[in-house]
Amino acid sequence: MIPARYQQLAFVFFMTLLMGLVLSFVFELQAGLYGFDEAGRFVASWLRRFLGTYVIVLPVVVVVNPIAKWLTSLVTAKPKASS
Repeated sequence: MIPARYQQLAFVFFMTLLMGLVLSFVFELQAGLYGFDEAGRFVASWLRRFLGTYVIVLPVVVVVNPIAKWLTSLVTAKPKASS
């Protein structure tokens, strides 16, 4: 098990992993380079595209995530203390 103090990093890892897989799949379909009869080539190209982008996406999200949280805290109301 991963220690609780690394929960945010684990979240970022899984979120970017799933988003990267979905987006690279969509981009590969949009490229329209392969027909569905060439499933092996499609999958290989999709995974290659995913791996090429994931090495960029993961560190970017690790850096941007705290900044996005901070900006969000600036524009959202603080929860009221319960009495």
